[in-house]
Amino acid sequence: DPDGHPLRILATGLPPGMRVSVTSGGSPQITGTLTTAGTYNVTITARKFRDIEGTDTFVWTVNP
Repeated sequence: DPDGHPLRILATGLPPGMRVSVTSGGSPQITGTLTTAGTYNVTITARKFRDIEGTDTFVWTVNP
């Protein structure tokens, strides 16, 4: 965050084996190993100082 406030990233609905992590430079990324085929409704929320937040939802399809 340019203002120096911590940015918290939350993810729900990720496929099994996936998680949100933060790089050493502070950039969020989804990492892990996809383990289960299926369709997943994923919601990512970025939250910072004083409850300012943004949310995005997308469908992630994992093929066998």
